[in-house]
Parts: sequence; structure tokens; C-alpha cells
Amino acid sequence: MRESDWSSDVCSSDLFPSHDIEGGLLYLTEEQSINGIELGQLLSRSGVKLAVFNACWGAQPAVYHKAIPTSSLAEVLICHGVPAVLAMRDEIADQESRSFIQEFAQALRMGEAIDAAVAVARQKLLAIYKFNQPAWTLPVLYLHQIFQVS
Repeated sequence: MRESDWSSDVCSSDLFPSHDIEGGLLYLTEEQSINGIELGQLLSRSGVKLAVFNACWGAQPAVYHKAIPTSSLAEVLICHGVPAVLAMRDEIADQESRSFIQEFAQALRMGEAIDAAVAVARQKLLAIYKFNQPAWTLPVLYLHQIFQVS
């Protein structure tokens, strides 16, 4: 992925996972929110190649054994055509999250493919926080099977 292919624009918002098939709610303001389906459609129509959610639980695994199946935000975005989604599968400390994103962004700037950049950033978390901290296991990269992202 070339630097010209991606934007480092940052949008601050709050993500609240929910127990439904819509992937939770993303609050843009106190009064304005969109669900995962709406966000997936918006990002897909806008041509976004990689969505990064540096918030807790954006990649929390789906639960299918319930009466109403649940999906993570990442899964919903992939199902709606976003080629790649990077999100956290559980709660992550702010400093760990910042360390990961800084290393991930640096690897992308150096020309690494998305999956390789995730691996580099995970290795950095492992080096910083060691094996006794699960931080390096939290970032999850979802890639849509019909898209070739490099």
C-alpha cells in the first residue's frame, strides 16, 4: 500500500459494542450516532480501503449460539464491502493502543503491506510489554476474501 493510497485523517468518536447484528453504535456527537451497517455502507461507498478502530471491543468475536446472533463492528464492515478492518478484540490500555498505532502507521509509511504492518506493530507491543501483558494479542486484522489489499 502506497502512502498516497491512504489517509491518516483521524476522527475521534466513541464506539459502543452492542449485542445485535448491527455491530454496535459509533457516537459522532452526544446526539448523533450510526450503527455498524450504516458505517460499513458509508465507508464502502467512499472507497475506504482500510478502517482502523483503536477502541476497545471493535473486533470482539461474534456469538452465534444466541437467539439473535451478534457481530463485531469489524465483521459488519467486512460484510458490507470494506476491504480491510483493523480493530481491538478486547479492552486495551490507552498507552498500549497508542504504541500499536504509532508502530503500525510507521510500518505502512515504510511501504509494508497491511498484514505485515500489523505483525510489526504486534512484535513491538510484545517487546515493550512482554509476555505478561496481552496487549500484543488484541489487534485483529480482518481482510475481505474477495479483495487483494497490498
